[in-house]
Amino acid sequence: LLFLSDSIRKKFGIADSIKGVLIFKVDRESEAAEKGLQKGDVIMEASRQEVSKPEDVEEKLKKDNEKALKRTLLLINRSGDLRFVT
Repeated sequence: LLFLSDSIRKKFGIADSIKGVLIFKVDRESEAAEKGLQKGDVIMEASRQEVSKPEDVEEKLKKDNEKALKRTLLLINRSGDLRFVT
């Protein structure tokens, strides 16, 4: 996960209006890959709360796991298309 700096936005073609955290790498054997997450996706929300830095996402995942929810709802922006992933 990466912070959306100006250089990252330029490299991945992400508009300034998009807020969130970039997925930079996805292990092909991971649950994230099974759920369809891809390099270049932007996580805009985790558990219906906006995120702006990688730590925000990691904190929500950790808290939801501690609550035994076992799922975190993510709002993903993929090239302008929005989708929810759990």
